[in-house]
Amino acid sequence: MVGFHSVEREPLYLLRHDGRAGRLQTFWHVQLPTALPNIFGGMKVAITLATVGAIVGEFVGLTSDWAIY
Repeated sequence: MVGFHSVEREPLYLLRHDGRAGRLQTFWHVQLPTALPNIFGGMKVAITLATVGAIVGEFVGLTSDWAIY
């Protein structure tokens, strides 16, 4: 959300005022490219934490009954 809120307003106003671009085109051509660095940074952190969480969950969920077999 930080990436989408950090978009400069001037390009948005220009495209909407001219009437050349609708909401979807404005999102696709201005807002999304501006937010991509923040999106990829969040994905990098989320993938790492999800992997560590899955590994820790496997260790915590392991019981001694299963370790015998």
